[in-house]
Amino acid sequence: QLGYLHLQAGDLERARAQIDSALFLDDRNVHAHRLLALYFTQVGLPDSAVARYHMILELTPDDIEAHNNIAFLLAAQKQYLPALEWYGKTKTLAQDPQLMHAVNLNMEAIRAIMDGKMRARYILVPSESLAIDLLRRIDEEGEDFSELAARFSKAPNARDGGDLGFFGPGDMLPTVEESVMRLKVGQTSPVIQIERGYMLIQRLN
Repeated sequence: QLGYLHLQAGDLERARAQIDSALFLDDRNVHAHRLLALYFTQVGLPDSAVARYHMILELTPDDIEAHNNIAFLLAAQKQYLPALEWYGKTKTLAQDPQLMHAVNLNMEAIRAIMDGKMRARYILVPSESLAIDLLRRIDEEGEDFSELAARFSKAPNARDGGDLGFFGPGDMLPTVEESVMRLKVGQTSPVIQIERGYMLIQRLN
């Protein structure tokens, strides 16, 4: 429990010491193994985290959280086929409808990425000055793009944070597709003028 509290507080050194002590006393302590996997994730060692989740599965083969987290970590490393395999295993064990829905969404996202599809969100406003102000608030003040979309965008998907979903070549206006392709993940475009007004686009994958 102390290890978890230290992790939550960002005190990684003390967290690791507490977790190591727990595993020294009982190397079959699943909770401690789980915390160590979380520790490895937080310090940027995903391979070590995956290995730790495999150890959990040796102790408790039907551990849904371990299956799901292995899939997530593999996907984050762009190991998409193994990630799909582990998400599939998670689905066979899942009883919770919300977890099943989340897993299905993650699998759909991975397949879209493998098919070369892009995902982005946008804000559409009537004036250039408002678009410039919103861009400043996103880039300089760190305001949330989707919240600003819900408040200011005139697009029909404003309530969804401007999410365009996944799309491939030819699915969107050429201006939108070209802008998204030039962006890095999480980056927001400059103000773009279209017939209906002024847009900001943010790439999501």
